[in-house]
Amino acid sequence: MNRILLAFSNPSGEDRLPQLDEEYNGVINELRGAVLARRVEVTTEQHATTENLVKYLEDFKDQLCLFLYSGHANPGQLHLEGNAANGKGVAMLLGECAQRQLKAVVLNGCSTGGMVKDLLQAGIPVVIATSAPVNDRSAKAFSISFFKALSQDLPLYDAYQSGIRAAQIESKSDLSAALQFRGSLDIEEAPTAGTWGIFCKPEQENTAKNWRLPAAVINQQAKEYQLNVELIDCLIKGLSNFKDEAKDLSGTKKTEDLDLKSEAILKSLPYFIAQDLQRLFATAEAGAFGGTFCDKPDLVRLRQLVATYSNTMELITYILMAQLWDSRRSVGQLTMTDEQKTAIRNFLKPGASKKQYDFRPMVNYLLDILAAEKLPVFIKELMELESRLTPDSLMTRAVDYLQARQLELNTRTQFDTPDLVQLCYETEKQLGIFLQNFCFLCLYSLASVRSISVHKARYLEKPRFKHKVIELTFRMGISAQERKRELEDFLEDSSVLLKREEIRSTRVDFLNLSPFVLDENTFNLKPGNQSKLYFLDYRDQEAFYFRHLYKPNDPPLKIPDLNKEGYDFSDYADVLSKQFDSLCQLFFNQNQTEL
Repeated sequence: MNRILLAFSNPSGEDRLPQLDEEYNGVINELRGAVLARRVEVTTEQHATTENLVKYLEDFKDQLCLFLYSGHANPGQLHLEGNAANGKGVAMLLGECAQRQLKAVVLNGCSTGGMVKDLLQAGIPVVIATSAPVNDRSAKAFSISFFKALSQDLPLYDAYQSGIRAAQIESKSDLSAALQFRGSLDIEEAPTAGTWGIFCKPEQENTAKNWRLPAAVINQQAKEYQLNVELIDCLIKGLSNFKDEAKDLSGTKKTEDLDLKSEAILKSLPYFIAQDLQRLFATAEAGAFGGTFCDKPDLVRLRQLVATYSNTMELITYILMAQLWDSRRSVGQLTMTDEQKTAIRNFLKPGASKKQYDFRPMVNYLLDILAAEKLPVFIKELMELESRLTPDSLMTRAVDYLQARQLELNTRTQFDTPDLVQLCYETEKQLGIFLQNFCFLCLYSLASVRSISVHKARYLEKPRFKHKVIELTFRMGISAQERKRELEDFLEDSSVLLKREEIRSTRVDFLNLSPFVLDENTFNLKPGNQSKLYFLDYRDQEAFYFRHLYKPNDPPLKIPDLNKEGYDFSDYADVLSKQFDSLCQLFFNQNQTEL
């Protein structure tokens, strides 16, 4: 597999480059599409040193097709962290890579043109370097735009020009001369005109003008891809730790047992995951996207695979947020870093839709706060996630892959058929790894409380509370069953509750997921037998808007909506406002609209 190595170095103190972290994140984001399409692998080092740079170049010398350095530099050195790297030594190491498949070196630092001669003599086909100091913003703009163009399958010189145009916006200097192709460079000639330049020997001009990122590699496993097999195996393996039926099925590899395994999975997992999985398993039921099926390795299936990940990640965020809310009320002040406070504030304040939100950072922030405060949690198993989200763990790689795929689907609609087969195979594989880590959720289920009334007969010493409860369970054709339960204590009405056991006993432990999660049946004057779960999407000055969990392209549910026939939302907008204000007051001593 071809590999791109991205090396960044950013000193502390007065010499720190304020835009370099944004450049790092931006380049990674732009390359995700190429990674997901199996065109390249990307290795990043945000804190490059002479030691780790030597190790990377030796380890990947047979794979490297492009190398980027971004950070401080001078005509003869790269200013790595802890020590400067001699330009001649870097050229010798990269020359070893050029004997295999290295095509280009990009030195995105100040005045790196002094290293061009040594790099070309070492056999590097193409070098992009600078002939003068560059400002931080221009360097960031060049790098991000350059890699975006490469990911979009533009040739090297076109990508270079795209980078120069982006850098010009942030530069006070005239970069128009840098747009011109220099052609071959006499290795005795020092690069002068313009800030950036693209350099090569005469025999490499075709490479400089026309080289592109490699085409996608379709591996043998993808060619033999059988839908759902890897996903089902991962889930059965995870569920076998909790369910005897899954444990009994975990040892068999028979094709005819796939239906038994999928049925066991759907019965075991809570409704919000089972519903998404059922769409992937089904072969004769219309999916959520245009009434089509998800039983082929096509764009519809790819979207459903990613939706299963994103819906699960979103609900995990709301579970952790609800837990932190309850903990904050019970223990008083929580210790949070400024970064954590800012993230939570931005998450809660009215604003843009969360449909394309990256929930990974928020999950990490919430886990860190709960762990640091040693707070009791409703789902104890969630606290084990921190140990599984270590750098380079299978779980972390799966989350990074799936999030990158979600980002790609937000901006790209056209895929070649071979790419889709490869992507569906790899996405299903990573989804299986991700969900295997959440199989403990089979110990929990969802229910919504429609209403609560007080029952106090003369024979009762204390009043009891009659609840109309909608149990959300996965059953073919029926996913919402209304039941009446009489308890010694009351739950919380108009709410979606996460619970450990069925609501039968006199006392029920639960975690209230409202106002982040809503069941439309709670407000239906004649509730049906189908669950209608919604996630909070956004709020404006007029209303709250909720997104249908399994039909994301449907119009959002607006509250208040006094014209929706058969539903009573008359009081719930005020309830929502007070709930969010209560939460925001706990954390920031402000109402939500004041954040």
